[in-house]
Amino acid sequence: MGEPPDLLGRHTAFWHREGDRPLLAQGRAWPFWVNVGRIYGPQDGLAVTPALADAPRYLDALDWSASWRPGEADLLLPLPPCPRIPWMEAIAGCRVVAAPSSNSVWSREPEGLPPEPDHVTPNEAWIEALLGQIDYLNEHAPAGLPLTQTLMRGPGDVIEALIGATALLYGMTDDAVWLLRLIDSVTDLFIRVARLQWDHIRPAWSGYVNFFGFWSPGPCVRVQEDVQRLLSPALYREWLRPALERIAGEFPYSMFHMHSGSLHLVDEVASVPGLGALQVSVDEPPYAPPILELTDALRRAQEHVPLFVEGPMTRAEFEGLQEALSPRGLAIRREVLG
Repeated sequence: MGEPPDLLGRHTAFWHREGDRPLLAQGRAWPFWVNVGRIYGPQDGLAVTPALADAPRYLDALDWSASWRPGEADLLLPLPPCPRIPWMEAIAGCRVVAAPSSNSVWSREPEGLPPEPDHVTPNEAWIEALLGQIDYLNEHAPAGLPLTQTLMRGPGDVIEALIGATALLYGMTDDAVWLLRLIDSVTDLFIRVARLQWDHIRPAWSGYVNFFGFWSPGPCVRVQEDVQRLLSPALYREWLRPALERIAGEFPYSMFHMHSGSLHLVDEVASVPGLGALQVSVDEPPYAPPILELTDALRRAQEHVPLFVEGPMTRAEFEGLQEALSPRGLAIRREVLG
């Protein structure tokens, strides 16, 4: 994979919350957020099956013109299996439908699922399709481009896709035993699928590069729970934090994705024992306050873990975050607004 970039030492410092300047990137996008229509055609409603998890077409759809090049940013440029596909939901049994009009691939509740399921039965064909994409990319990705784990939604997100938000919330408030067992089952599956991917991914510079472009000496699992937008700190602490504790404990490095509109849970997430780092995606108003109004919450996160903030922001916000936050264990990626 060529000579190791000079960034590896600074990335190591990030994980240890060391260094005197943040990792910075701006102006370019990730190429792997491909146009769904280029893979599945222009019409909504196509049922996506494992056979349609097309690695060659995904590779052809990558938009390199919109991405940065090595040396243009303090982050590395990784390549995951197609993140448009809701892999974990599909593996857990959901139906998958292409929606090019919204540039998305959506999961749909499976047919015939019991009203109170206490476990999932993995769809092994989807696991094989995911690993098949990795094996294809290992051989055909552009030279020097490290592979990484795909986007995997966490146990709460998967269960919301399986049974719906209403049933999930009723189960939590009713202290449902079946829901506890279901969370354990999906957490087991998440750990299995993440570990299988890293087993198939070739090391990069004697380490690995995660979904967000950070190098680490060992594999770094990417986790998210967007369903936390619906939860109070108490509900999250009781029902989903234990799953994150388990996942973080299974891998040498971890990075949890959350949104700036869900920072009411930042203390619960950032203080999880063993969590490697926190990534915060910037939501624009009205979905969240302006990012500079949230610096108190971001500083609290920095008391526990390294912090990566990314998303659309003005130059003033980009510079304001650098001034407001500690440079130790800090990274910021700006999508240009003006």
